[in-house]
Amino acid sequence: MTVLYLPKELAGIRDQTYILADIVNNTAVLTDIMDLELIDGYHIGARFLFQITRRTDTQNIQEVGEVYVSRNRETLVWEASYDSKLGASGVYFGINQSNLQLQYQATDLTGANYSGTLTVGNKTYIKDNP
Repeated sequence: MTVLYLPKELAGIRDQTYILADIVNNTAVLTDIMDLELIDGYHIGARFLFQITRRTDTQNIQEVGEVYVSRNRETLVWEASYDSKLGASGVYFGINQSNLQLQYQATDLTGANYSGTLTVGNKTYIKDNP
């Protein structure tokens, strides 16, 4: 068996803290998720694990997955994509190009007494190595 190690610059910086954020119902525009920002010129990418719970009196939706963020070295545009592993919560991710914060947009979950939470953890940042 051969074990390969990534150079320290590519191995990533792991952050084991968790972020808990409220998800507003039926958002028309992308909304910043506070405390989830990248530093241009320092980071070139990141991966975040997420768990979403959205509830009303009549519905209960769960989703688990990963968000990937990367900067295109040619265009210098940041892109976000995500992969859901459980369910579809109606929450979509993007990235704010001006402040490099991860963002979300949520569909309308009908019913009374709405609550929505996003938990983000196991954050891995990839350092830029120009």
